[in-house]
Amino acid sequence: MFVKPFPKYNSTTKKRYTIYRLCKSNRLDGRIRHRTIIGLGKLDELKDDTQIKLLGKRIEEMLKYGSGLLMQEAISEQINYLSLQFYRQIFKKQRYDVKGKILIGK
Repeated sequence: MFVKPFPKYNSTTKKRYTIYRLCKSNRLDGRIRHRTIIGLGKLDELKDDTQIKLLGKRIEEMLKYGSGLLMQEAISEQINYLSLQFYRQIFKKQRYDVKGKILIGK
């Protein structure tokens, strides 16, 4: 899984911005296809690309191993909070096979 940036343009305000999606790549008929798991939005809260990558890694970890904290890298409370919110949305919308995983919090 990876976080894929999508550049956008607002013709009304003439401004460019980027939205992000959590994607999974699959090989189908010899070609690589990207399946969007969930849209992450603009992610204005995060300062740089390294934090966005950490968010993607944290969400992937939660999908594979449950919502407990396993990452060896230091992550901020904000990344942990956002990853939990996106994990809940994926779980609720059944966008990825997370059956039997522990969902902490409300």
